[in-house]
Amino acid sequence: LRWKLDLIEKLRGRLNEPAVDFPFDDVSKLDTMEYRRVRITGEFLHEREFYISPRGRFDPGQTFSFLLIQGSIFSTDSLSSHGAHIITPFRLSNSNLIVMVNRGWVPASMISQSSRQSSQPKGIITLDAIVRKSETRPQFISKNMPERGQWFYKDFFEMARYYNTDPIYLEAVYGIQTSVLETITYLISLYFRFSLSVVTFAMWIIRFRK
Repeated sequence: LRWKLDLIEKLRGRLNEPAVDFPFDDVSKLDTMEYRRVRITGEFLHEREFYISPRGRFDPGQTFSFLLIQGSIFSTDSLSSHGAHIITPFRLSNSNLIVMVNRGWVPASMISQSSRQSSQPKGIITLDAIVRKSETRPQFISKNMPERGQWFYKDFFEMARYYNTDPIYLEAVYGIQTSVLETITYLISLYFRFSLSVVTFAMWIIRFRK
């Protein structure tokens, strides 16, 4: 239990550190910067937008509303698994790099870009984002079907190939920080409960085999 609390505090500390400049000089530095804030300037390429679904919220919200802050979008709908994370390629200024930015969660009714035109910032903007790493396909999760535009988990290299970006994935800060911490806490707790169940089951087997 102690290591779990220490890990959560370590990640919370990283998330609360001031944003640093994006490492244009050496993007390999991002490999050791997961959960760090970086500041980026550039423009969104909305015509290449896609989404990861289904995705749920981990923080209870209020009555539905729609927010646009520093290029991120965030619904304050009530807790739900019927939604998606909107991913928009972002061309960095003074660079040839195009990164992917998770702009936040929306309910299923707002996945279509035509339903949220007011949330599509135009021109050059500056925003803070969280560095994230790619993931392997979780057990029991369907394979991605990029030819159909269906993404169930984050595979940055596959996404980059389909949307002509660099395999760099960031999460816009607004609304993401709470989700990251809550997700981490939930997954660690799930792992802890699973481990405890395995130990209990093993002890039960040993006892009744005697």
